[in-house]
Amino acid sequence: DIEQYSQWKKDAEEREAEEMKKKGEFEKILKSTVEKKDAEIADLLNRIILKEIDEALITSASKLGAIAPDQVSTLLRSQVRLGEDGKAEVVDGNGNARYTDNGDSMKPSDLVSEFLTASPHFVKASGGGTGSTGNAGGSTLKQKSVADMTIEEYREHRQSIGRGTVGKTHIG
Repeated sequence: DIEQYSQWKKDAEEREAEEMKKKGEFEKILKSTVEKKDAEIADLLNRIILKEIDEALITSASKLGAIAPDQVSTLLRSQVRLGEDGKAEVVDGNGNARYTDNGDSMKPSDLVSEFLTASPHFVKASGGGTGSTGNAGGSTLKQKSVADMTIEEYREHRQSIGRGTVGKTHIG
């Protein structure tokens, strides 16, 4: 049981601290306490950093139409760090800040855009738009053969190619 283990560990640490107090080893107690707090602070700081970086990358990937924004974030996470101002900044392989072509600091959205441009298979397929019929297989629509057309379809077909109408005296 995790709760029992945690309580047992806490009790053992308290007993050890009491033993040290009795022996007058206050410096060891202080050092141990500081080490624990430093570890907790480092863990919390890492969580905040990852949250900020992941949030910036996932938000950008979502806005740019990535299929799996969390995967894009995982792939690009090593190229982003938290700057001194507390905002995510893009770095190269050596840890140096990257800049855009116009000299501005590269933002996570710029990095995601660059990545999705280079890796279009991570981008959702775009919709066809209003009135579009889509063409998933890349094939073109085949015209119906004249033998399969109704008389009305045949009339429309003849008119569309400028040959007049059926059933009248003049056929083009």
